[in-house]
Amino acid sequence: MNEHDYTKNLEAFLDKLNDVNNPSFVERDKWRLPLPEEMTPLNGVLIGYEIESKRDREQLHNIGQQFGLIPLCPNDLVDLDMSDLSASGLPKPYVYSIHGKLYLKKPKLNS
Repeated sequence: MNEHDYTKNLEAFLDKLNDVNNPSFVERDKWRLPLPEEMTPLNGVLIGYEIESKRDREQLHNIGQQFGLIPLCPNDLVDLDMSDLSASGLPKPYVYSIHGKLYLKKPKLNS
């Protein structure tokens, strides 16, 4: 089974963040995709620090989702919400951050 390479998604995501010009999104040259042995989704983006503003964290999450990526601060956790099943009867995936749940959209993979 071929796994998707998210490198181009990451590059496009970082380019988009240049347009946003948010001072909370710093040291983007250090942001990276996880290594296969790390216990993180392969489309996760490890940013290396906490974003203190809820608004900024939500903005980063929403922009990441546009590129099929999951921006992750060090204490974030990806989990499944079993309490409110989606219309398909499946649990909803989310990132649990210091600001609460940030729900994930199904990623759109570019070939």
